[in-house]
Amino acid sequence: MYRTYLSKKNHSAHYFYGAAVIVCLPFLLLLWGTVCHQAALTAMDYQWGHYIYQLRSPQWTPFVIGVTTIGNVWPQTILTAIFAVGLWWMNERYYAQYLAWAMFLGALLLNGGIKQLVARIRPTEVTHLIDQGGYSFPSGHAMGMTILCSMLLFIIFQKVQTITAKMIWTVILVGLTLAIACSRIYLGVHFVSDVIAGISLGLSFSLLFMGSSKKRHKYRINSPY
Repeated sequence: MYRTYLSKKNHSAHYFYGAAVIVCLPFLLLLWGTVCHQAALTAMDYQWGHYIYQLRSPQWTPFVIGVTTIGNVWPQTILTAIFAVGLWWMNERYYAQYLAWAMFLGALLLNGGIKQLVARIRPTEVTHLIDQGGYSFPSGHAMGMTILCSMLLFIIFQKVQTITAKMIWTVILVGLTLAIACSRIYLGVHFVSDVIAGISLGLSFSLLFMGSSKKRHKYRINSPY
């Protein structure tokens, strides 16, 4: 019976791995486009971004800058630390460690490494409304917030019982991620494809971590030894 139980849990973990492969496909497609057909992809990016650039106004811009600031490196780091410490304090040390490692390995190392390898220049044919250095692909704001919010949702769905609370947190965290992602295009510091690639890779990375967490956690909790 014990082996059957573990087999079902490992099978559940495999769903996360399969989903990770599927949601990574947009990133891989856009990576291929960025490396092999950058001029064509950039032209499409400006066409797609035009719909967001049209929304620019003196009233909206300060608000959007405030939203995008939440996705900066230090705010992301502080938010991760707050949630990790909170989980640790609630005796959820396993999830606290997983959250911290996911952000460190994914949002910092993986994103930074790909940016350096691809070395895509930020948009040049649209005005930047904020100063932003570094390379463009994939969006660190979009990827980092996707990892942070998706990992938090995973933990919430594991620990929170009420459907209403789960729905509220889902709306808040998904809405925050999308708002920050769109803010990068509005401000002219990222292409649309950068943002989509960041979300795709961030979610894929999170799903790998979720599958690993589910598998290892069940072995740790249910082991008879």
